[in-house]
Amino acid sequence: MKTSATNAPGQGAPPVSHSPRPLTHPNQMLAWDVVCPSSPARLAWDVWMMALVAYLCCVVPYEVAFAYSSAGLTVVNAVVDAMFWIDLLMNFSHAAVARRYLRGWFAVDLVTTMPWDTMVIALVERCSLEDGAPAHAARVVPLIRVLRLLKIARMLRVLRLGRFRQGMMLTMYVGCGLLMLHLLACTWYFIATLVSPDLAGTWVERAGFKGAGPYELYTACVYWTVSTLGTVGFGDIVASNPPEMLYSIFAIVVGISVFAYTASRVSVLAADLAGGDDHVEARLGEVDTFLRAWNVPLRLALRVRSYLAFVLKRQVSREQAALVNELSAPLRTELVLALHRDALQAVPLLLGAHDPLQLADVVARLQLQTFAPADSPPPTPIGSSTRGEGSGIERRARSMGRAWRRVNRLSGRYRRLGHLTPGQHFGEYSALLGEPRAASVVAVEFCELFALSR
Repeated sequence: MKTSATNAPGQGAPPVSHSPRPLTHPNQMLAWDVVCPSSPARLAWDVWMMALVAYLCCVVPYEVAFAYSSAGLTVVNAVVDAMFWIDLLMNFSHAAVARRYLRGWFAVDLVTTMPWDTMVIALVERCSLEDGAPAHAARVVPLIRVLRLLKIARMLRVLRLGRFRQGMMLTMYVGCGLLMLHLLACTWYFIATLVSPDLAGTWVERAGFKGAGPYELYTACVYWTVSTLGTVGFGDIVASNPPEMLYSIFAIVVGISVFAYTASRVSVLAADLAGGDDHVEARLGEVDTFLRAWNVPLRLALRVRSYLAFVLKRQVSREQAALVNELSAPLRTELVLALHRDALQAVPLLLGAHDPLQLADVVARLQLQTFAPADSPPPTPIGSSTRGEGSGIERRARSMGRAWRRVNRLSGRYRRLGHLTPGQHFGEYSALLGEPRAASVVAVEFCELFALSR
């Protein structure tokens, strides 16, 4: 039996079971004018929208609490609002997408995109309300835009499937903590302005910050928030009236709850990061016990341990293989082709194959083999894609046409013909013509090969 192999640049892929042939490839069912939710362009747009939402969460509470405004900030806010309108209109590019959007996030997007602050100010001026109520009403209304935080959960469901899921989740937890700190600080000053518009009898007057600018006031609010959440406060900035006291109690309860939740989630995340390493270390501990019990020579024991450490870190668990086999036939085909894309593109014989089902059938027949330094693949495989720590293999030949018979010989001189890197292949002519390979292949370091037989 003749086999072929191709250098495998990625991690080990789960096994694939044969299944009925789908009628068409999943990507062929998409309309040309519809953006796939998982496409790079859509993901980049979602990241940009998340950045704009983070900007709103930072700027809007500050504007509301400290009544801050400037010409430059007004222009930036107008540009941000325009981007949100573009995001809303993009969901009406296709009738089916628009119907689904109208039943989902349309109401939230419309409410948070409308210029409610301008509308309320115009309404207040028309009604000619008194006693400062209009100012407070107009200041609170822009907070509606912060409701766009609800959409971040939907965006994260897609983005957290990437390679840096743990880092993204950790960044999200840190961002939520900083956002909570910012909101509590801004609300602390806003409570004082609601109690007394001139800040008389509030913590601002008692702490000596009356007449200070927005920057000094915000710094004092952040200081109070950190000291209240981290300890019980230092007594220099304290509540001076019942509303401020009630808010202080609320801030302490929120701080304790968020701290407990964040600590538990970070612990779970840390355990998830170390889960695979713990499994590998446990298996290697069993190997060490076996080698010591049987007094295996040290040189050989080190080679055995290094080989198993390389294999275990790249081994696909039965649970992962079972998950793949539970997928539908079209989705499993697309997943398998994505996992083996680099290996398939490295073989010239497969470059002309446009049918994804044929390629998936080839992938199902690939045999994953692992070799240690100085090991040589059997003379039958065509060629095998290598991957791993540099994944280097050498081609050596003593005499053309007979080298494959001497591949296991430990003595004699061999001439180096070349160096194969991840993604390269060998042995295709041997498999097609039914003849032995003209040169042997020797692993320079740990590598994995995909072998294909015919």
